[in-house]
Amino acid sequence: MKKIYLPILIAALGFGYLSAQSTDESIGSLNSSDDAEYAKLYKSSANEVLDVVAKDIKVYLNAEGNAVIHPEDVDNSNINSDIVYSMSVFPSEFSASDIGEKLVNLKVKDINGNQQYSTSTVTVIDNLEPNVVTKNIRVQLNDEGVASIDASQIDNGSSDNCTIADMSLSKNTFGLGDIGSNLISLIVTDEYGNTGEAMAVVIVTNQN
Repeated sequence: MKKIYLPILIAALGFGYLSAQSTDESIGSLNSSDDAEYAKLYKSSANEVLDVVAKDIKVYLNAEGNAVIHPEDVDNSNINSDIVYSMSVFPSEFSASDIGEKLVNLKVKDINGNQQYSTSTVTVIDNLEPNVVTKNIRVQLNDEGVASIDASQIDNGSSDNCTIADMSLSKNTFGLGDIGSNLISLIVTDEYGNTGEAMAVVIVTNQN
């Protein structure tokens, strides 16, 4: 049997003990430091007042007629971000029916459970022009040598993200001097004054 000298054994065991003790103390120190830091933050936040300030903004409807805002869009507060637990704004979604000024509430809650609100105005705007789609048509002069058309005959499914209010033509009456191809415009206006237009060809023929 191989002999192990006692001093060597004691040294080895002692080294293991010291290493384990050092590791435990290191872990304990890390945990203690984390707890102390959180306690410090928690204590300092308890003395901080939530001074929530919301700012007025403008939002624009998209092609589908919708707009979405986030808390950061209206937040104008000077708050330590470390103590903020949650932030929300209501309402946050808008559509064509919300065009104009709307009041929203910004809510901020801190890590201690305290919460505060601030109100601001969101101005909802539609600045997109209608999507105008046209088709070419053929018309024949009547016995008096005149032909009249309206916008519905040229329109081929025009649309808007809100509501179309009016359709008109750059020219809707034709006579003997217009026989042949005539280039005209269909003008479409939505309920908020945005206007779009597209061209179409009207072929005018005389009676045979």
